[in-house]
Amino acid sequence: MKYIYAAVLALNLMAVGSSATTLSEEEREEAKTKLVAEIDKQAKLAQVMNDMIFSFGELGFQEVETSAYLTAMLAEEGFDIEKGIAGIPTAWYATWGSGTVSYTHLTLPTTPYV
Repeated sequence: MKYIYAAVLALNLMAVGSSATTLSEEEREEAKTKLVAEIDKQAKLAQVMNDMIFSFGELGFQEVETSAYLTAMLAEEGFDIEKGIAGIPTAWYATWGSGTVSYTHLTLPTTPYV
């Protein structure tokens, strides 16, 4: 999973133009092709995760199982997880990497269904 985050980060860096990298246009296109192939390899995992999350059917601010599932998967992939953000038990903050290359994701519960 962390490969997906790294791939998205790399694609974003490439998208800002040649000033952000010393790669030639041909090298950038080759790198993009390889990154897309790596992301495509994770399609089955993405579908399994999607099915699991929707199977929980939890209301906003009550996503206990969803939060536990996602944070466990991220922790397994080497992310540092901080739970209980903003005093909300199901809100979490995940960080991977350090220095100039890192990825951070913050998840807060959605608005409850009325």
